[in-house]
Amino acid sequence: MNITVAQLCRLPLFVEGFKLIAGAEGLNREVRLVTVMEVPDFPEYMQENVFVLTTLYALKEDQNLVGEIVAKLGNMKIAALAIKVGRFIEEVPSYVIETANKYGLPLFSMDKNITFREAISAISTEIIESQFNTFKDLNNQYESLLSSVLKGDKIEVFVRSLGESLNCYCACVSPLGQIVAHYFPAEFQGGEEDVELLVNEAGKSRRSLLGYTQIDNDYLFPCVARDQFLGYLVLKDIDPMSDSQLLFVRQMVAFLSIKLLEKHLVIETEQRMIIAIADEILFKRYENEALLKERIKLLGLTPQKYHFVIFISFRHTDSTDSLQFESHQLLTRLRSVFTHSAVFLRSTEIVAIVSLPDQPGTTYHKTIKRAMTSLMKSGQGHQNNKFDLGYSLIIRDLRQIPDCYEQANKAVMLGRIFKPESNLFWYEEFIKEGLLLHSLDTNEYNMMARAIIEPIREYDKKCNAELWATLEACLVMSSLEKAAQALHIHSSSLRYRLQRIHDITGTNFFLPEGRFVLQIAYVLSKLDSGVTPEVSLK
Repeated sequence: MNITVAQLCRLPLFVEGFKLIAGAEGLNREVRLVTVMEVPDFPEYMQENVFVLTTLYALKEDQNLVGEIVAKLGNMKIAALAIKVGRFIEEVPSYVIETANKYGLPLFSMDKNITFREAISAISTEIIESQFNTFKDLNNQYESLLSSVLKGDKIEVFVRSLGESLNCYCACVSPLGQIVAHYFPAEFQGGEEDVELLVNEAGKSRRSLLGYTQIDNDYLFPCVARDQFLGYLVLKDIDPMSDSQLLFVRQMVAFLSIKLLEKHLVIETEQRMIIAIADEILFKRYENEALLKERIKLLGLTPQKYHFVIFISFRHTDSTDSLQFESHQLLTRLRSVFTHSAVFLRSTEIVAIVSLPDQPGTTYHKTIKRAMTSLMKSGQGHQNNKFDLGYSLIIRDLRQIPDCYEQANKAVMLGRIFKPESNLFWYEEFIKEGLLLHSLDTNEYNMMARAIIEPIREYDKKCNAELWATLEACLVMSSLEKAAQALHIHSSSLRYRLQRIHDITGTNFFLPEGRFVLQIAYVLSKLDSGVTPEVSLK
């Protein structure tokens, strides 16, 4: 603990030769240094928590200057001021006493027979002894903490030790805001929701992982190890901490970071094992369904009668922290919506293998879609269009799981191309597009491109005729009249444009076969422009 003015007052030297004449309310001020003031510009070089000794020799002739200097020292919150009397001044002026009381500055009259050397020695000895005891206590605390780490004590032991020492609420919180361990003092009135609010508030303003955040009487210290942010130490409703308490807390943060790193490495190892098993199930073709069932059980799922796969892909990832937080929310929500499921994170994707106990009829499909919609609306991702969700057809043979994963993946990819206004996609809605996807980069596709797609686009480029936009509207809209309205043109102009397409490509939109060919060309063009080379190989 740092020494205070009140503690100095109990020293024999102070009892015999120092008399408190003002500023009693400031006796709890800490004392870190002691010095002598005998020059007018002294306050320019002063700082907080310094015990100042003076005879006022250089200032005794100028009362205004003395009052001004004492006011400056009071405003700077020095620890205390002691004026030697009977040497150059007989008593402390009343205006100095008034100024000291105004600032709550402890003011002493000092006996003339006490030398500055004696006062400085006595005060410095107390400061040094206090600092020595503080470092001794910190060393004992460090050895105790190190012993706890070596014994393998749990995080709860560290949190309870700190809470009891500071007599405040303490919590160790994961990066996702989950309370890993906490300690409640008997008088604590808050709850876990207070901790969540505090973590959220700190997360908004976190600029550096090296410092800490203080909000009123609450503190958040980031736990960092191996350049990884592993969580927070939260302290609530604690009085302003002394230097020694702050050093102890920082020691505790270092050891909690070690314990959190241990926990993180265990979780990371488990996740790697889960991902390895999941990749095997999603990409390996099993011949023995019974063996595959056993592998799926390792993911925590006992297969039911019917199965499908959910695939969630994030559109944008602002930061690793935000992605981790949103992924955790979705993982939790998926598990609660689909109780018979294995849900896991693959890089920036979330995959769920879902089992159904009953026959999946039309009603069941509606139930699934309703559950999906509820899932999408439950998180921030739906509001900000941060992620898309695709799900596969329902199968009975578990050996078709790789096909289901591919379907769910394609549902998202095709949904983004053909229904960009939505972010919930069922593969059955895109079967024809999925079938045509296999035509990309084939001779048949190249022939279609040369015969229809390229001639129309070249004509549009040359004449600004908007033939391709017209074809798209006619294929998407339910009638030619609605297509003309969408294009803001007369129906005769629309028919003229369709005739130009016929003239350029030899394909007649008004014949069933011609319309079919133009629709295939349109879908292939959309696929070609919306699919990356990596995706098209899947």
